[in-house]
Amino acid sequence: MHNIDFLPAEYRQRHARRRRQSLRNSALGLVVLLVAAAAFYQQLAHRRLERELAAVTPQYERVTKQTAELGRLQAELAAARLDAELFTYLRHPWPRTQILAALLSALPAEIGFTKLEIRREAQAVRPLAEVPTLNGPVPPGDASASQAPASADLSRLRAEFDHAQTAVSLEGLTTDSAALHQYFGALNRSGFFTQAELDSLEADRLGEQTALRFQATLVVCPGYGLPGGPSGPPKPSVAALQK
Repeated sequence: MHNIDFLPAEYRQRHARRRRQSLRNSALGLVVLLVAAAAFYQQLAHRRLERELAAVTPQYERVTKQTAELGRLQAELAAARLDAELFTYLRHPWPRTQILAALLSALPAEIGFTKLEIRREAQAVRPLAEVPTLNGPVPPGDASASQAPASADLSRLRAEFDHAQTAVSLEGLTTDSAALHQYFGALNRSGFFTQAELDSLEADRLGEQTALRFQATLVVCPGYGLPGGPSGPPKPSVAALQK
């Protein structure tokens, strides 16, 4: 048996349009719902990020301040190191008064000086670029224009003094050869002189007494900051001369 449709075609068309419209409305409602859900989720995520940012911001500001403070302290430390290195270097070469004190502190009564000369003389040393400093090797060339004042002063001092050593020439008379050798042995052990040697020893007369005329050369030890100088605290005998 066949079903017979008595409805007019126009009615069927209206029914189809309503059905399509209903489907469109449903689809549109679903899209609006999805957009609203996405917006709600984004709002929740935004609020969560704001809370996290509010929690992190104080830590970030604190770290930023600490980083700036660290940079400032490092700059001050570098400047202080340069000043300390320059101050250390300026203490040497040894003042003449300390050299004289080192010579006279152990001088026995049997020995007298007739001539004493303190001079600086050239010596073979490492190139300036290889001389160690508190802040690393000194850069080659004249870089004083771009250096801090203390660093520039230190570079000029090194260029002038690192290639010289302090020497002492002595001439004198003694009536006791044993006391003379003991005296130079004490100078060699003092730590203040790297070399204390007799150059000549000849018979002479001191009034009616038989005496010995001697000549000697002494080399003063390098100071702190100089090539070959000490890196630790001074020996007690040297420290006593520094006071």
